Amino acid sequence: MNLVALPIFTRLFSPGEYAFIDMVSVVNVLLCSIINLGFELGQGVYFFEEKKKGIQAQKELVSSIFRIRLVWGTGVVIFCTLCFPVFNSLFFDNRLPWQYFLLAFTGSLFLQISGQCADLFQLLFRPWLSSIITISYSCGSMAIAICIVLLFKVGVFGVIMGTLIGSILSAIFAWWMARDYLDFSSYNSVWLSRLSRFGLPTIPLALAGWLVLNLDRIMIMNLLGPEAMGVYSVGIKIALILALVVGAIKMAWFPISLDAIQTEDGKILIRNASCGYLGMGFSVAVIISFMAPLVMQIIATPAYFKGHMVTGILCLFFVLDGYLGISQLGLLKNKKIYLLTIFAVVSVFVSFIAIYLLIPVVGVLGAAIGMLIGMILRNVLSQIISETYFQVNFMNRVVFLQFILALVTILNHLTYGSNIYSFLLSLLSVGLICVQTYQSSAVFRHILMRE
Repeated sequence: MNLVALPIFTRLFSPGEYAFIDMVSVVNVLLCSIINLGFELGQGVYFFEEKKKGIQAQKELVSSIFRIRLVWGTGVVIFCTLCFPVFNSLFFDNRLPWQYFLLAFTGSLFLQISGQCADLFQLLFRPWLSSIITISYSCGSMAIAICIVLLFKVGVFGVIMGTLIGSILSAIFAWWMARDYLDFSSYNSVWLSRLSRFGLPTIPLALAGWLVLNLDRIMIMNLLGPEAMGVYSVGIKIALILALVVGAIKMAWFPISLDAIQTEDGKILIRNASCGYLGMGFSVAVIISFMAPLVMQIIATPAYFKGHMVTGILCLFFVLDGYLGISQLGLLKNKKIYLLTIFAVVSVFVSFIAIYLLIPVVGVLGAAIGMLIGMILRNVLSQIISETYFQVNFMNRVVFLQFILALVTILNHLTYGSNIYSFLLSLLSVGLICVQTYQSSAVFRHILMRE
């Protein structure tokens, strides 16, 4: 929906104003991570444990999480609103009034409330209801925001208000759909301690994960200002075309991978998947990078056109972000969650140094490159250490060649633009990547059939 609304927003807002809209989303994701407190994972784990006790036990779990999330979330909203000078200075160049923060943070709370219901329907194997809740929030919020902005000419405030109204309506609709699992007739205090012990250790990992995905925009806002940040944000939105596909693959791959790591035969599947996934991902990244200048001219005004420069590098970043679902499997198998947090923190630190050094040299492109460097390091560390716990014997030579082909082609797009020479080079690179992927997959299909 952000991508659909992009042609409208880039014509209604200047790059500086659009930067504030994007940063509100960034801050809201942070707040959602804190409000979530690991409840999403906790609800999934305990829901099936309570199944043998009957539906009433499951109702107590769901209702307890609802209560805790509401109370905890309200406290987080109040605390963060009181701390608005910090957020205002760090993310918004001290230009937003405190009321904007209160409305945005309240919207995050209601979004988490409706999100719990969407997660519940996933656990009940009713994914269409979960999707309806998510889609209704996305479409409703964006439609209301656009109407408010167009009718009342209130700019950034209209987008924040539209998001708040959409999240409230979504929460009401979601819990009306899931009303059979809400029971406030009794209160089980045991769940407070159990859920707190489960959820509190996940906060550092959630914060590190948030920084991994948003450090570039934070540093651009502080080092280059909102105008540069607005241009960069539009470049990210084009790369999100690939991120959407990666997200869908991650959701499908997660249960398959957890099953695969239980057996020795699963190693063949994981090896094959690593090469196949990266081959597809890098190929699509090259294509989107070539198309980015044309897409930018269609969806944005000239003030945003330079944003296409970061799209290709960020596409590589999103592909490697999805690859964590493969490179970290050995750590997940042996429940080395603390190592995931350490690698995420190291990645953030390296990205920070790289971005700080590169932004003065190449501008916003330096932020994208710095993010890519950090993500490469995170995957390398994860895969090396993961191999010591669950030896898969990845096809590192093939993966390295795929990455180099994609990177060189995307750098060529940045240097020479999207001309006929770049088009032919893109075709050649995609062709070579696909051939490598097919050959590697064929080898392991042969091994699998022979065994």
